Amino acid sequence: RGGTLCEMVEHSAHNEKSENVSIYPSFASIAEDEGFEDVALTFRQVALVEHEHFQTLNELHDRYKDKTIYSLENESEWKCSQCGFTIFDKKAPENCPLCSFPKGSFEFKLTQNKPQ
Repeated sequence: RGGTLCEMVEHSAHNEKSENVSIYPSFASIAEDEGFEDVALTFRQVALVEHEHFQTLNELHDRYKDKTIYSLENESEWKCSQCGFTIFDKKAPENCPLCSFPKGSFEFKLTQNKPQ
């Protein structure tokens, strides 16, 4: 399926939610009904991972749409994926002070600043 980056991330988030809410829980129920408790547990654990994927993609979509991917309300640790340099700030630097890569090389945990 084509579309803009924003649309593709939104579509991916929707798929992850579907996997979390219905697909893997359904697999778990079937496995449980057939007496495979260990398999059911595995499917439930996979559903939890899919929920994390949904949250990450949903927040990424919102940040992309709002043009806030590289800025946060609270200070966070930003890590350059090229050289490993880290900085604690509200936003990623325009370029890495160590290797000069652009701010697009900086990563942070998307949901770390959201209330639980």
